[in-house]
Amino acid sequence: MTKITQNSILTSFTATTRLIIRKCNPKLLNVNNTPVKNVFDSSWETRLKELSATNFNYHPNKRNLKECRTIQLSEIATRNGNNWDLIGNQTIAACCLLIIPPGQFLLIGSGGLTLTNKGTITNNGNIINYGTITNNSGGTITNNGNIDNNSGTGGIYNNPGGTINNNGTIGNYIILSNIGFINIPLGGSIYNTATGSITNLSGGNIYINGGFINNASGATIVNNSGGLIYNSGGNITNNVGGNITNNVGGTIYIYAGGNITNKSSIANNSVIYNGGVACGTGNITGTGTINVAAVSGCPNPK
Repeated sequence: MTKITQNSILTSFTATTRLIIRKCNPKLLNVNNTPVKNVFDSSWETRLKELSATNFNYHPNKRNLKECRTIQLSEIATRNGNNWDLIGNQTIAACCLLIIPPGQFLLIGSGGLTLTNKGTITNNGNIINYGTITNNSGGTITNNGNIDNNSGTGGIYNNPGGTINNNGTIGNYIILSNIGFINIPLGGSIYNTATGSITNLSGGNIYINGGFINNASGATIVNNSGGLIYNSGGNITNNVGGNITNNVGGTIYIYAGGNITNKSSIANNSVIYNGGVACGTGNITGTGTINVAAVSGCPNPK
C-alpha cells in the first residue's frame, strides 16, 4: 500500500482534484498548494474517499495521514551498537509498520515494559523480550528471525484478531498465550523450554504447516476448550518430562503427514483426530503415554 504523506498527496493530485479539495476545506491549502493543516473535517474526508479510486490508496479509518507510515527503530528505542532498548511502553498503531533489520536486536526490558502491536511488525533480526508483547486485533507479527520470550513478569499475548506468522525461531521461556492465529510453516519453529508454557485459549488457532514445536522437559502445552491445534505435515515433539494437555472442549488435528513424537505424557480430555482418507493420516509415535487414543477424523474444509 502506498505510503501517504502531505507531499505525495500534493504531487499526485490533478488540478481538478486540488480545486475540489479547496472547495471542501479552503483552509487546508494555501496559495502555493502546500498544506497548513493535518486535521480534516468530515466534508474533506468524504471528498477524499470519492477521489481515492483514481488518486491514491486511502485509509478510511485514519484521519491523520501521518499515522500510516513506517516506524523507525530510533523513534521507539535508544541505540547501543546493534542493540535497541525500548523507551517505555510503545504502541505500533494500525496501518503502521515496524521492521527490525537483520543483525539488529530490539530489547524489551523488564519492569513492566510493553510493546503493543495494532499494525505490522516484521522481525528480520532479533527481538529479546523481558517484558510483554501484546498483539491486538488487526495486528500482525511476522518473525523471519529470532524471538526470545525470556523470563520476567510478562510474555507474549496474541489476542483475538491478532496474527503471528513464525517463519523463524521463537524461544519461549515464560508465557505464550494465544486467542488469535499462530502459523508455523516449514522452516518455522517454537522451542518451549523447561520454564515455558504455551496456552491456546478459546478462539485460538495454532496451525503447524510443516514447522515444529519442541516441548522440553518441564514445559507445558495446554489446549483449552474452544482452542484448535492443526498439525498438517509438521511435528510436535514432547520430550521426556514434558506435558501436553488437551482439555475438555479442545480439539487437536494431526493429518497430512503430521506427527506428535511423544516421549512423555499426553492428557487427552477431549478429542485428538489423526486424519483419514480425505485429508491424509497423521500419527502419534514414541514411547510416551496417552490416556485416550486419537480417533480418525479430518478438519472441516475452509
